[in-house]
Amino acid sequence: MSADHPVTTPRTRTALQRSGPPLYRQLADDLRARILDGEFSMADPIPTEAQLSEGYRTSRITVRHALDLLEQEGLVHREQGRGSFIRPRTIAVGPRRLTSFTQELRERGVRQGSMLLSVGVVPAPDGAPLDLGPSGDCARVERVRRADDRPIAHQITWIPAELGEAIGDELAAHGSLYEYLRERHGLEVDSADETYRVGGADALASALLDLAPGAPVFIVERVGFARARRVEWTRSVVRGEDYEVHVHLKR
Repeated sequence: MSADHPVTTPRTRTALQRSGPPLYRQLADDLRARILDGEFSMADPIPTEAQLSEGYRTSRITVRHALDLLEQEGLVHREQGRGSFIRPRTIAVGPRRLTSFTQELRERGVRQGSMLLSVGVVPAPDGAPLDLGPSGDCARVERVRRADDRPIAHQITWIPAELGEAIGDELAAHGSLYEYLRERHGLEVDSADETYRVGGADALASALLDLAPGAPVFIVERVGFARARRVEWTRSVVRGEDYEVHVHLKR
């Protein structure tokens, strides 16, 4: 293993019990807790089978079964010749109640954050699907959304200009557009239309999301409604490897 990527020294947090659940499940439970606690770096391999075997005083077969279970759960992945690594958690969406991006991440136990790139009042883009005020202008907000400290989405949101007072300060402090609309203007976004497309990362997405040019991305457009008024139009470019859409079909 190279000196640039030292292997984390294994330690036993919970002694494996010879009675009770199978040893490999006990080991998987403890490793899962350590992974979710952020004990291991995503950049470096987790301890090897030999190191885990020594640290937990158990057989390598037990360790291998535990890692198999964690791989099935999507928590780790193996790379030939390099070892086992923590798999970044994906944001899986499907039939659900309407939530904001911030709330979605919170409910899935993912650390969320935003980097505010720009905010200002601009003329509404041609064909903007919004119910605008007399000025015909929009407040435009551009952000990079983060999950577990990794850039996951580039978002541009437009709302009617009269709803944009102090939006930059509020989003920088709290992150959620829907909380801002509810607390500042008494508007609850109660329904939305979404469109999903698959595309390739352009130069801007590559730079902001740490992607190779042309890497697969989801392009998600949402129009949010508050009491039937179109108050939000958001275009998101999301890293393809970090996003899943689940659909339940029924005849």
